[in-house]
Amino acid sequence: MGVINAISQETGAAKWFVAVCLTIVVGIVLAVGFRAAFVYEVEFAQIGFIYNRVNGKIEKVPHPGYRIVYPFIEEGNTIDARPFQVCINANNRVLNCKLVQFDPKGLDVFLSLHGRDFQNNLTDIL
Repeated sequence: MGVINAISQETGAAKWFVAVCLTIVVGIVLAVGFRAAFVYEVEFAQIGFIYNRVNGKIEKVPHPGYRIVYPFIEEGNTIDARPFQVCINANNRVLNCKLVQFDPKGLDVFLSLHGRDFQNNLTDIL
């Protein structure tokens, strides 16, 4: 009640200032909450897919960018598509090194073999 009494005793210009500031703060909080809950981003060097928890289907995201998802129903995941170096070592000597990159055409096969929880066990995959 102290805040309400303090606002009621202020002048008209001060009330407008408080109302505008409060509106801006509430708008920023709502925008950040919407971004955190509903917006899913796929960056340029990523392959994105969305898992629907209701029907169990996996949908590939066709291009990088932002996408609106339904929280608690859809879950967005990404796979890094940048090339990286894989080396075979034996007795402290490098036998062979190659630059490998994930092929987007093999997304269905990759997910059928490793599941959607592949990020927790990357050492088993590599």
